[in-house]
This record gives sequence, C-alpha cells and structure tokens, in this order.
Amino acid sequence: MLLWRPSAAQSEGELSVEEQCYAKTGHWVAGEFRKIFLSVPDPELIYGCPISRPFLRQNSGRVFQYFLNSRFEFIPTNSAGQRVLITPIGHYLYQPGDLVPIPDGFPPCRTFPQTGFEVCYDFLDYYLQHGGEPVFGYPISNMESYQGRFVQWFQYARLEWHPEFSTGPKITLTDLGLRYFNFLDEDHSHLLPETGNNRPQTILWLEVDVFTAQAVMHKQGTQELDVIVRDQNNIPVTNAAAVLIVRLPSGQVEEIKSTTLSNHLGVIHFTFPVASDQTGQAVIDVLVAHFTGLEAHAQTSFRIWY
Repeated sequence: MLLWRPSAAQSEGELSVEEQCYAKTGHWVAGEFRKIFLSVPDPELIYGCPISRPFLRQNSGRVFQYFLNSRFEFIPTNSAGQRVLITPIGHYLYQPGDLVPIPDGFPPCRTFPQTGFEVCYDFLDYYLQHGGEPVFGYPISNMESYQGRFVQWFQYARLEWHPEFSTGPKITLTDLGLRYFNFLDEDHSHLLPETGNNRPQTILWLEVDVFTAQAVMHKQGTQELDVIVRDQNNIPVTNAAAVLIVRLPSGQVEEIKSTTLSNHLGVIHFTFPVASDQTGQAVIDVLVAHFTGLEAHAQTSFRIWY
C-alpha cells in the first residue's frame, strides 16, 4: 500500500506539493486532485470532504482517493490536464427504483437527448445551479422512488429530494463515494487519518442517515426504517441507541425506542406499524445517543397516500 505523501522532490507525473487538510475527516487533498477538487464553486458540497488517503492500486497503476460523494482517479501516464478522472459512480451503482410519473410536456422539465432522460422540478434547478453536465454528468434515470426517497441518478452523482427540510435547499447529494468504497470492499485502513500510528481517532461527533423502506404507503400497514450511525471519519459507530418520534398527518405522535444497539455496520433497524385515519405526510424525527455522551438528530418522512 502506498501512503501518498507529496514532497518537494517529486518527478513529473506525481502529485504536486500543494495540499490542504480537512479537519472534519483528518485527510489531505493535494496536487492535481486538489486542483480538480477546487475547480467547482463549493467542492465540499459537490464532492464532499475527503474520506480516504490517496492510495495506489497495483493492478491498475492508478492512485485513488475517495470523497464523501465521489472518487478521483490519478493516471500518471496520461498527459498533463488529463491525469485526473472522476469515477462515474452513479453509473456503476445505479439500481432502478419505481418511476415517478411526470405529465408530458410539463414546463419545469428538460429532456437530455444524450441519454433520453428528463430532469424536473427542484432536481433541475439544483443541477443547473451547481454546474450541470460537467459536474454531475448526464441523467441516467428519470425521477424515481428508491428505498423510501425520491431520487434521480446521474453519471457521477445521485440527487435526493427532502421535502421535510423546512429551510434551505430540499435537494442533497447522496454519499456515493462512501457507498462505492464499501461496495468494492476497499481496505478500511485507507479511511484512517495519517496521525499518530494510524489509530482510529476519538469519536468527536455522530453522523446519522435515515432510510425508510416505503416512500408512499397505505393508511394501515407496516413501515421499516434503517438508521445508520458513523463518526466524523465516516467509520461505523457501534453501540448507539435511537428513538423515533413519528408524527402522523392527524397530529398523532408516537415514540418508538430501538430494541437493539447499532451493529458493526453502524445500523439500527426498525419495523413498526402505521395506523392513520388521514392521508398526508408523516414526519419522523430520529434521536441517536452514544455511551460516550454524544447525541445527534436526523429527520425523514414518508407519505400516507391512500
């Protein structure tokens, strides 16, 4: 394994000495990776903070670095300006969801002839405002319902719609970089910051993601939900507990406590009945607590439709 440490004595084709550390994860972005990273107006929003150190994969001769939402590839044999590629993770990880129908000819949509898919509503606004095709690639799906969330896939990214957000943009980027790292079963030592003896850092804060199994469901049924707990380095946190506060459209509130703690993947699974006399949006507040005294909050929602 190569621990890539830029030095002043590098030869042509290697990463330059320019580097920047991101305290949130303890990793550095250097040289040509840093140049591409800074080529967009808000790189921490678009690409996410670096979650791994750069490392060489011997069988490909390429250096890879993972970011929360993306992966960069460094190809030393390419000509200047062509050495860094952004991995089309969206293309590699795409799994079809349920198509969300859009009326034909609906004004807030744009069809991309390159792939034949259309981008609409908040997805289109976000796509255009944050760089469009050079940043996200072309759409490789229409808007879909997938694992309890309305999403749209692009070559380099996946956008998620969060109607439960009361302020700010309702579109966020999926952490495809982290998911692709786990999908390929990469060596988790690459996630450890180069501090001390590469020992895991103390948990400074908790990051929580929540996924419902059904984005739309009947007034009477069973909902499933996964809570994923990670630390500041995106490493799964075990032995965390969670409480759900479920608010139904009628205003009824139910508190559901986890019967198990987060496992080695940082996952807590819930299955709970839903009984509502009204249709509309149900909001779930998730409160997570760890034995270290750290707490975190997340929110999601689903729609009771019929």
